[in-house]
Amino acid sequence: GSSNLMGTLDLRPLGEMGGEVIVNNNPNLTRILFSGGTGGFDKLYIHNNDLVDCDLSGFQNFTQAFSIRDNSNLTGMTFNTGTSITTTSGFYAAELSSYVGTLDLTGLKLYSRFSITGTPCVKILHGFYNGSWIYYDAYRCNLTGNHDLTMFPTLGGVISLGKNASLTGVTHTGSTALTTDYGIHQCNLIGNLDVSMLKLSGIFDCSVNPNLTSITHGNTSSVFSEYDAHSCNLGPTLVV
Repeated sequence: GSSNLMGTLDLRPLGEMGGEVIVNNNPNLTRILFSGGTGGFDKLYIHNNDLVDCDLSGFQNFTQAFSIRDNSNLTGMTFNTGTSITTTSGFYAAELSSYVGTLDLTGLKLYSRFSITGTPCVKILHGFYNGSWIYYDAYRCNLTGNHDLTMFPTLGGVISLGKNASLTGVTHTGSTALTTDYGIHQCNLIGNLDVSMLKLSGIFDCSVNPNLTSITHGNTSSVFSEYDAHSCNLGPTLVV
C-alpha cells in the first residue's frame, strides 16, 4: 500500500511470495528485495516509487498480473528466463523514463494485455505463447532495429508500435485472429512492411515513415474505418 518507505524494503524473510503484492506510492523507496517463488501468484503492482532496479529473477513462475509505472529512476528489470508455468494475462509498464537496454521476457507466457509506454528500452524479447489477445502495446519506447513478434501465432486485437523513432521493421507470423487496430506510425521503417499474414480491419496507420517504400497486404473482406500511409516514400503504385 501507500506509506513513506525509504531505502530498501527487504521482503526475503517472508519466503515465497503469493496472493497479491502491492507496493505503491513510496517516493523514497529505491529497492525491493524478493526471495522469489515457484508457485506463481495473482498480482504484483509496483507504482509511484523511486526504484533504481527491479530484480524479479527469483520468481520461477510469475504472476498473473504485473504492473510497474512511474519509477523515473528505474534503469532495468530482470526476470527469470526459465519457462514459467503461470500465464500472465496482464503485463503493464509505463513511464520508466530512465530504462536502458533490453527487456528480456523470454521466460514469461504472455497473452491478452501487454503494454509498455514511455519506457525507452531498445529491445523486447519474448517467449512463445499462443493465448488470445486484446492488445499488444509497445508505444513511445525506443525500440531499435527489427522487432520480432513471430512467437505469437494468435496475435490480434490492437497492435500498437507507434512513436519508436529507431524502429526499422517488424516481423510477424501468420495469425487467424482479427487485428482491429494496427499502428506503426512515426517510426523509421525501411523498405517493405509485410503484414500479409495478418487479418487486418478497422484502423491501419503506418504514416510518417519516410523510408517506407512498400507495404504487402493479404486479401481480406474486413471493413476499414481508416487507412493512413501519409508521409512515407511509397512507390507510384500502392496495392492494398
